[in-house]
Amino acid sequence: MRAEIRMRMAGQQAPAAPAPVIVNITNTSSSVSTATANVAAVSNVRQHPPTIIRLLYFLFIGWWAGFVWVGVALLLCISVIGLPIGLLMLSRALDSFIL
Repeated sequence: MRAEIRMRMAGQQAPAAPAPVIVNITNTSSSVSTATANVAAVSNVRQHPPTIIRLLYFLFIGWWAGFVWVGVALLLCISVIGLPIGLLMLSRALDSFIL
């Protein structure tokens, strides 16, 4: 910067800045990555336990754990700092009632 100011004061032109280098990076194996992404999406499907296990969980644990979960979420929603966590907990409240 100072050298440029000195050159201008001396009546000389500052050297031109080098042209920016543009690099184009493309994925040449897009079909392979798409195929692996589809396989990963299919294998990422959530597997639920059998219905009888889910029913027993709800009868013995789920109903009170769900109410505790919703109560904590509502308490978190009162404060500005806890609001994002409280809303996230409320959106996932059904998962706390059932397994």
